[in-house]
Amino acid sequence: MKAVKALIAVLIIGALAGAAALWYVKPAEALDLSYAPLRLDDKLAALLLERKFEVSLSESEVDSLIKKSLAARPRVHPDATVTGARFTLRDGTLVADVNLLVKERWPASAKLRFELAWQEPVLTIRHVGTNIRQASLPLDWFQIDPIDIRLDSYLPRHIGIRSVSFDGSDMKLQLKLRF
Repeated sequence: MKAVKALIAVLIIGALAGAAALWYVKPAEALDLSYAPLRLDDKLAALLLERKFEVSLSESEVDSLIKKSLAARPRVHPDATVTGARFTLRDGTLVADVNLLVKERWPASAKLRFELAWQEPVLTIRHVGTNIRQASLPLDWFQIDPIDIRLDSYLPRHIGIRSVSFDGSDMKLQLKLRF
């Protein structure tokens, strides 16, 4: 009889702990993967008038650029699919508030940190950390493969990118002519 009561108590405690864990990781806000198409043509026309070969992408344009890539491949981990995201850029560090569907069943939210690197013609976004609320997860538990974005695909074929730099919440593209 004592063993049955102990088993019931363990089951109840386990169920409460599971419910608490699901509540803890539950998304606090609704996020999606909708994005606005990146239109560099308009900016290029203005550059010709100003005779300046630099394009600045705002934080919202960077957000759309990355969401487009993520929407094409939302399964970022064998056990997790991104259902929504918001990206913010701070001096070369990208922070993403994401909503995930874990094991195709449980909604969760996390804050992901990424480093950005430019190696012509690809912008590489490398995952460097994950937080769920105040708890930091080891990269062994949750690691996302790097995301590569070909920035030159947004430009006319005679214009290339010389360098990419990050200034506050903007990404600056130094352009060059290709012949």
